[in-house]
Amino acid sequence: MNQTNPASQNSHPVDVEANGKKAAEFKIDIDPKIGEKLQEGLQGGVDVLQGLFSGFVKSIQDAMGPEMMRNLEASQWLGQVAASLDEVAVAWRAGAPTPSGKSGELSCYAERLAEEIRGSRVEGQADSLRNWLELAKSAIERDDSQSRSVADAAGYFSATAKSAMPVQVGGKS
Repeated sequence: MNQTNPASQNSHPVDVEANGKKAAEFKIDIDPKIGEKLQEGLQGGVDVLQGLFSGFVKSIQDAMGPEMMRNLEASQWLGQVAASLDEVAVAWRAGAPTPSGKSGELSCYAERLAEEIRGSRVEGQADSLRNWLELAKSAIERDDSQSRSVADAAGYFSATAKSAMPVQVGGKS
């Protein structure tokens, strides 16, 4: 048996000739502008996705119609007001102080009310909504944590937000 070292059979320096031919050289040329080209390719992909997404949103808006979109916007806004009121009610139930800035927040909501519900299904409730906001704001300014008016106002706004939408998700119209 002839014992040879397998490593010595396969290891040739790059410039050494094997079987009468010069060993192949392996070169990699890297384009110095590869980063720019990758950036251009990625940006093109992002642009395509943005176009698709914009088209998708537009088709939903077209399918829903402006009335439905207005109701959705009003519902979302009313939900924000309800969440703000509920934050105060939860704090009071826990014996905590009123979260700071709530009186100013409710004042802003009261000023925006007419604009935010204009053209929606709940526009006719503007006076009631304004009254609930003022009642809650008054209780907050008095720091009347025993009052249920803030929790009741939160409930009223939450119910109004739900009723702004003609069809509830997972429900029937």
